[in-house]
Amino acid sequence: MNTKNATTLVSLKMSKEFHKRLKTAAALTGFSMTDIILLALDAWHECFESKHLPNKSTLKSLKNIEEGKNIFEALSVEDLFKKALR
Repeated sequence: MNTKNATTLVSLKMSKEFHKRLKTAAALTGFSMTDIILLALDAWHECFESKHLPNKSTLKSLKNIEEGKNIFEALSVEDLFKKALR
C-alpha cells in the first residue's frame, strides 16, 4: 500500500461563529477550509519550533486588545504609524 499521499478524514467540532469565519476566509482567499487550517498549523509549528516567544511590547498589545484599550482606527499604513508614534 502506498502511503506517501494517503489522507485521513478528520472531523472537527467548532462554534458556528468560527465555522462562519473559516468559510468566509476560504471564500475571500480562494483557499479551501482545509488549506487554511493546514497553513495555520504549519505557521504554528514553525513558530513553536523556532521557540518564538512574544516580547513584552507584544504581550502588552495583546492584553490591550483583549481589554479593548488603546485601540484606534487607521485609514492607511502612513496613518497607522502617525497615530502609533504619538
